Amino acid sequence: MTVKPAVEKTEGKEKEGKKRKPLLLIILVIIVILVLGAAALFIFGDGLPFLGDESAADQVALEKPPQHSYSMDEFQVNLADPGTRRFLRMKIDLAYDDRGLNSEIQEREAELRSNIIAVLRSKYVEDLEEPGGMENLEQDLLKIINGVLHTGEVRAIYYKEFIFQ
Repeated sequence: MTVKPAVEKTEGKEKEGKKRKPLLLIILVIIVILVLGAAALFIFGDGLPFLGDESAADQVALEKPPQHSYSMDEFQVNLADPGTRRFLRMKIDLAYDDRGLNSEIQEREAELRSNIIAVLRSKYVEDLEEPGGMENLEQDLLKIINGVLHTGEVRAIYYKEFIFQ
């Protein structure tokens, strides 16, 4: 009779061990699949999104667009090309977040227009035609506009019309 309980205990351990093996195998297979999937995503995809490796375009897409805008009157200026009569006609909207900035833009519109015209007159046709020319112009204009404003800043310039001849 003393032998019987020992046999039952070993049988219980064997059954318990047999139950753990399939569970352990399933967990191992799931881990291998996850690792291989992550490796494939890293190699063939754009990296692992949870590592925080976002491109600049993704970051811009996540930004909220400016809430307010101010439409400026048309600009028509001669370009800096020597020996030719090239001109630029442009209409823009200034985009910003701070609603209070609207009154400052209206108050300082003459100064803003004067500075914008100075920037436009310094440009050559090839400056505007080259790849990224309009983006470079936008950065130059933002710098000059935000240098005039005191209560906030313009975040973007939207071209409503852009013609040069």
